[in-house]
Amino acid sequence: MGYFYYGKNNGGEIISPCYLTNRSMVDHWGRVEGDETIRYEFRNQPNGNIIKFRLGINTKCMPQYYGSGQALKNAAAAAANQDWVPHETYYNSYFEGYVDRMENGTVYNLLPAVRNNNASSRRMG
Repeated sequence: MGYFYYGKNNGGEIISPCYLTNRSMVDHWGRVEGDETIRYEFRNQPNGNIIKFRLGINTKCMPQYYGSGQALKNAAAAAANQDWVPHETYYNSYFEGYVDRMENGTVYNLLPAVRNNNASSRRMG
């Protein structure tokens, strides 16, 4: 599952920094592991490579694009799911509040209730 800082443009493309995940996240802010805090952020690819999704449209996680380093929580505009199971995006942390369910093999702007108001996500597999 990829979350994108920018939404789809008029041509159906998403060209944006992204956050990639293959697991559920109870809070898009981040997590604590031992003494270390790990923030979830949109990132450019450190090696300069572009990640392309295989979903039939031009969907790319771009290096050196505005939005890199921004926090994921309450900032995702679009998503692409090339996982084999659906993913759900929630308005609140801990999988609560309004939900946008994204089936596998789809890519679109998040629904208005969770677009730039996303706090957790669940992998449904």
